[in-house]
Amino acid sequence: MPFKRRLKSIYLRTRFKKVIIFIVIFLITSSVYADYLGQDLLNLEEANRGFATAYLKISIDDAWDKINTLVTNLSPLKVGILDTGIDAFHPEFAGENINGNLVGRVNLGSTILSSNKDFDKDGHGTQVAGIIGANNISFQVPYIPLHMNGILSGANNLDYSLEIRKRSRIPLYTMFHARNRLNDLIESNVQIINVSLTSFLPNVVDYFFEPVFQNNHNILFVIAAGNDGINANSKTPARLGYLSNVVIVGAVDLLDNRFDTVDGKSNFGDTISISAPGEQVYAPKPFVPPLDPTDYDPNFTDTSAATPMVTGVAGLLKVINPLLTPAQIKQILIESADVLTTDYPDELQKTLGPVLGPINCNPDNLPNARGCRLNAYKAVCHPLVGLDCEEEPPLPPGPQPGPNIGDTVSIPMLSGGVSGIGIEDEDVNLAGITFISEDEVLLAEGSGELSKVNLNTGKVTTVAFVNAGGIASSVFFK
Repeated sequence: MPFKRRLKSIYLRTRFKKVIIFIVIFLITSSVYADYLGQDLLNLEEANRGFATAYLKISIDDAWDKINTLVTNLSPLKVGILDTGIDAFHPEFAGENINGNLVGRVNLGSTILSSNKDFDKDGHGTQVAGIIGANNISFQVPYIPLHMNGILSGANNLDYSLEIRKRSRIPLYTMFHARNRLNDLIESNVQIINVSLTSFLPNVVDYFFEPVFQNNHNILFVIAAGNDGINANSKTPARLGYLSNVVIVGAVDLLDNRFDTVDGKSNFGDTISISAPGEQVYAPKPFVPPLDPTDYDPNFTDTSAATPMVTGVAGLLKVINPLLTPAQIKQILIESADVLTTDYPDELQKTLGPVLGPINCNPDNLPNARGCRLNAYKAVCHPLVGLDCEEEPPLPPGPQPGPNIGDTVSIPMLSGGVSGIGIEDEDVNLAGITFISEDEVLLAEGSGELSKVNLNTGKVTTVAFVNAGGIASSVFFK
């Protein structure tokens, strides 16, 4: 029997693990495009627009992968947003008509008609809502360029709704009106409320907010710290971060420095719970048909951009484990955050999250620590959440059973004749063999080790490993 025909015969007789082989052939012969992952945001980044940088900074893609791999039943979620309204007609919320079918419409709950229009010309409320819950149509239809997805919609089949309430534009009336809108959101049975609102006169304005927060301990309030470059203890409601169900959010740039530009500087101080990227955050703007780049802001900035990132991740924790209390979610966000350090003495006191105390993000007591930056992946894998995120142990160092990079093997081994490689060898469970070119074959062992063998020379030039979840390590070519 000709050699290649004999090889195919072996292939048919072995227990060929189709999923593993498919993944590895895909990795070797093509680029991994984000639409394979079903994420609008990663498709956008994959299109070389670089608009996902701030989101990837918090490892949200890894968090989505973990959730979508380990969780099959997510609890429904209702998020309240107190801001400037929302452009409900933007395709990120209204959806897209694909072949006569409406895809990706976001549930806006009992949002009243007046809140369906954003009174801010730059679309502040629309941007905040987009970061939290813009749709993710790539799970259902081919990617439509420019689309992004919010933090919540990266979780497969999540039933979530956004309750939008518009605050007043009249400065002296804003705080009184905001309190009423907060009460309205509470009556809508939201579990988390995002607030981008700060004011001086804390002793006066505290009256509007503190009782609302204290009397609704079952709701998590996520609040922007403000952008005045001052201690947030002099602002309200930002100064109320001592409450267990209140998370105050500062902002960092993409290098993890405190956000500090001519347009705004993140507030700081011991009332801050956590920080998140407040620079180059991609978000939808008020929509003017047809959809084009002007309907998005690639550089939404400051604590208003950072806060909805934290709100979104808090929502993911709640849908994974609905029994988590607001106090527990706050603890998880802080303890799982990446510690921020600085070499500038004047910045050390401008803290962006607790690095000391019973709940902190600096368990290793790193020197020059000054705060905490959101890490979505570590948050969903925090022990209180209850996911089994334990990674498979790495393979031991040294040569593994079967061929390794740089080995030279004998071609007859493919019919089962060479010790350590052959099909009949007890140490090697050969799961399958397949051609990847006229001159090369791919060997898949039951252990997950994969090897590419040149049929002319017997040289092993590629090795990868696939874990039980079907995820391949990087493939190296020599």
